[in-house]
Amino acid sequence: MTWPSSAGIAVYGGSNSWGTSITWNSGTGTATLNITGNAGGTASGNELPLTFGAGLNRATNAISTDSSTQNFVKAGALTCGASTNGKVQVHTTPLQYCDNAATPALKYAAYGDSAGKASSAATADSATNGVTASGNYTSGQFVKAAGNDKTTSSALIVAADVPATPVSIAATTHTMTAPREYFFCNTATTCSVTLPVPAVGDEFCIRSDNNISAAITLAARTNIFYEKTDRTGWGSTGGTLVSGAAVTNQICVIGYDATHYAVMSSVGTWTAN
Repeated sequence: MTWPSSAGIAVYGGSNSWGTSITWNSGTGTATLNITGNAGGTASGNELPLTFGAGLNRATNAISTDSSTQNFVKAGALTCGASTNGKVQVHTTPLQYCDNAATPALKYAAYGDSAGKASSAATADSATNGVTASGNYTSGQFVKAAGNDKTTSSALIVAADVPATPVSIAATTHTMTAPREYFFCNTATTCSVTLPVPAVGDEFCIRSDNNISAAITLAARTNIFYEKTDRTGWGSTGGTLVSGAAVTNQICVIGYDATHYAVMSSVGTWTAN
């Protein structure tokens, strides 16, 4: 490809002559700038090789960029400071850039998913992640999540918003589910009820069903103690809590710690073994 002097590159070749040309070196990705003079000039045979960097391409007479080329963006740790605004580099961290502050500071672009939402956050951000209050609430209050992404709050949670305590009715055996549950034994013989390993505040109530005279056993759990109903001590480790057979049998227990169930109320005879 030969550029005329009107293309904007002019090389003085003598008293009254100008000449220049750029030659594409096929297959090498480089171009050579040839500086020549005519018969009346003094310049000839000088050349300056041009090598295109990562992401720069030539097609016919156009030079274009390709950001998908490896090393198109410089790699390495970026340092920001005076006169560095707008710099961008990739590194082992999220994308680095120098912002446009009076003295540019190093910033990082967050990792995101295909929808543009941040997919990771630093430990320092954990305290502010989650629901953002849309009103003025007191610290420790529970608020409702709202909005399409459930990240803002619209009101305080009230009693009607709290799920009801689960109720189960069964014969013979039943396993209770934390953190709370009510159970009715509807067999006229015996029921065996297994409680989960206690956690502080877990609460369970067990009773005979209507017009059912049942003997109820709170099953033994390894290393778990049941409190005596007269509050004079605890049963044996891994022991049971057993009622007599009566229509009025009822007991409510609460997780006292990780190994004990305390009795909150009871009706009928209950023996901690």
